[in-house]
Amino acid sequence: DPLPTDFSPLSNQIWRVESAPSVYYTLAAVYSRMFDVTDLLDQYYSLRWASAFLAILTLWCAWAGSDLLFGRYVATGSAALLALNPQIAWMSTNVNPAVLVNLFGAIIWWQSARLVTGNATLIPTVVIVSIAGLGVFTKRVAASFVGMAGLASLYAFKKSGLISRQHLPRLLGVIGAVVLVVAGLARLIPEELIRL
Repeated sequence: DPLPTDFSPLSNQIWRVESAPSVYYTLAAVYSRMFDVTDLLDQYYSLRWASAFLAILTLWCAWAGSDLLFGRYVATGSAALLALNPQIAWMSTNVNPAVLVNLFGAIIWWQSARLVTGNATLIPTVVIVSIAGLGVFTKRVAASFVGMAGLASLYAFKKSGLISRQHLPRLLGVIGAVVLVVAGLARLIPEELIRL
């Protein structure tokens, strides 16, 4: 049998990816326009600086969550180990969605620590669920954030007694906020929702 000249006979075995998740690229375009960076190479270096800034925010969020849960010494040590992790260090200078997903994971860690150690339940829960949704639309590897958001929500409901009639308005507020975030994302990027 001769070798095929193209891949059309294999269309049932090969999956096509129509587009990459667009949250990161949309934010990158807004960032480039905001600072009026139009040259491709300048955009690339500008986005590398933005990635480095996001990596610093990632370290701070990881430190803040660890500080709440374990104290300042453990937080400093874990942030230092995270900073020296080759994956984090490498991603902090690249132009791709991974740096944003790392930041989203660190924000979920920090807000989960706030949820566990403090009195606040509504704001950390809404932030966790919102960030989980953004993470899924940023890179598929962030799909695990949805499970984390679900566990955090269950914990928040249990902690604050949202199941009782007295707290029903707060429960509806959290559910309403989540629905608004998901509806907003679906309206902004419907093709991503369909693709997922």
